[in-house]
Amino acid sequence: MLVEMPQPGRPRGGATAVVVVDDHRVVREGLRSLLEAEPDLTVVAEASNADDALAVARRHRPDVVVVDNKMPGGDGLALLPALRAELPGARLVMFSLDPSIEHAAIAAGADAFVSKDAATQEIIDAIRPRAVRRGPGLSGAPMPAFPRTEELRRAALVLAVVLVAYAALFLLIQPLVGASAGAFSALAVLAAGLLLGPEAGLLAAVLSGGLTVVLWLATGHVPGEPILRIGFPGVGFVVLIVLGAAAGTVRTMGLRFDARARRVEAIAGAARSLAGLEPSAVADALLEALLRTVPGEVALLVTDGGAGARVLASSIDPGRLDGRAAARLAWSASGRARVVPDLRADERPLPDLRSALVVPVAHGDAQPRGMIVALARRSARYSLDDVERVRWFAGYLWLLMDAGVRDPAASRSSRRASRA
Repeated sequence: MLVEMPQPGRPRGGATAVVVVDDHRVVREGLRSLLEAEPDLTVVAEASNADDALAVARRHRPDVVVVDNKMPGGDGLALLPALRAELPGARLVMFSLDPSIEHAAIAAGADAFVSKDAATQEIIDAIRPRAVRRGPGLSGAPMPAFPRTEELRRAALVLAVVLVAYAALFLLIQPLVGASAGAFSALAVLAAGLLLGPEAGLLAAVLSGGLTVVLWLATGHVPGEPILRIGFPGVGFVVLIVLGAAAGTVRTMGLRFDARARRVEAIAGAARSLAGLEPSAVADALLEALLRTVPGEVALLVTDGGAGARVLASSIDPGRLDGRAAARLAWSASGRARVVPDLRADERPLPDLRSALVVPVAHGDAQPRGMIVALARRSARYSLDDVERVRWFAGYLWLLMDAGVRDPAASRSSRRASRA
């Protein structure tokens, strides 16, 4: 059954036009009464089955369609892809008592899921199109160059203080114990390793060994007497090397068992690694990291839809890819997340890729700026759990696109020009 509302054409005062699709008349009337009480929402038509819903969608071009799942002649999950194809810019809301279909509804094209027994305001909020909010972007600013030089300067200062303290201790103790004062170099190595990590521990071992030789000569002792000749020549120096590495490992293990410290260290390491890189290079690195999180052989970042859609970043050489096939695949779901178990031949950026996962690069309810595409050689390689994992990367790629991820060909031309 199809029910037309009395108001012709577009709704009153530019209000959001809503179509309600449900096979129960009581539900349709209750939802219409609820929405009509809102000044910015108006129901322009109702439908009780999938066929009528498509007819209403074509006639009214609504801003929002609220869809029940269980209906005669076809369920709402099967209807969602057809509605998305018919109304690519509309908000589709799955309205059901079955919470187990939420993920399936989102994958099929719904923008939101709301339960029929939810609170009134929750239902209204799910249906009302939210204002597009621009994310905290970088507005064309370059990627920040992180202060790696400053960090190295601090590490060098710590190492210098440790070695000076050792030298002072050596000179203080040497009149009492002779050349054996060199044993206190172990304290310098331990301190450096615990404060700065394994690399600094090894460096401190080398430097303190050299400093000990200088101190022996300055105080009239024969180098290697007796610290570097325990059992056989040089074993004491080997002990210092092992001690430095062990102390640094203790620090690393301490971070491993401290979740917060581990996260901070990982972020700092990523910041150092990505410092000064172009946004395009960072996007390439993120796509390669994505393939360590979800299965697959290739990951792509594709620009917004339309005739000009193109591959902006890739985990492999973009020259190997069929860019048109990649763009076609990326926007086949009209900017929505999609799992594709078996790719058509014209959707394969490479002939041997058989399944795909497509996730929008979006922030909040804003329109997607691009699409992430993960591709695998095996059919049916991806699941809805993989969609959620990839969404984590989408937030960072959103910021990079705001910072100005450039076309790979343009980036290569720029680098060639700078070298010339």
